[in-house]
Amino acid sequence: MKRRGKHIFLLALLTTFSCLPASTANFASFLVDFISHSETQDKQTAPSLTIDGKKSSRAGSHIRMSTTTIALVCADSVNAPTISKGEQKMTFSDLQTKEALACHFNAHGSSFQLNKITSNANSDHDFVTFLSEYSRNHDLQIKRTIFPIPIRTFKGGKESNSKLLMPREWNFISFSQICPQVCILNNVNNANNRRIYVYNKGRLSQIYNFICINRKWYLIEVENHQ
Repeated sequence: MKRRGKHIFLLALLTTFSCLPASTANFASFLVDFISHSETQDKQTAPSLTIDGKKSSRAGSHIRMSTTTIALVCADSVNAPTISKGEQKMTFSDLQTKEALACHFNAHGSSFQLNKITSNANSDHDFVTFLSEYSRNHDLQIKRTIFPIPIRTFKGGKESNSKLLMPREWNFISFSQICPQVCILNNVNNANNRRIYVYNKGRLSQIYNFICINRKWYLIEVENHQ
């Protein structure tokens, strides 16, 4: 019953996207803007979908996020998600349960419309599994962080400060607490790098850069944005 409730929650979120005009032509910006503004959500209603993408007779519900933090995962710039033949594939993955939903959107000019939802989503399973382990295992986190690691600070889009941290200076990071669910924006299975863009209250706050070496993921850089 708990799993079913989570699916209904995510499906309501995704169905609502198709009813909203995009604030920009960028899918990531549209997604962050929608989730970040509850006043916009309150004006929208949408039918729910069944897991195979068909309309249900049950009415949709507004989105009530338990956190103001949104994490987008991609292999390249978040401002240029991969769109293949007019379709954007996105996967919602839970770092604790490993449950995932694959969502297919059709691009319509500057807007997007949900086309299909599947529950057997395996997109980026290895990285999601690593991120979950990285978030709860202190020893693994030290081993899978390449030191000295650069911590770069940006103000107004320009780099203002940079420093290198050693293991003794490192503060443990729990992505499971920062962002219990991650949004995988595009097909990243063949790329050997990942970027996690973390938005807090609709504004970019951190970027975590990872690289895969010999089938093992490592954190190589952190960016703080102010």
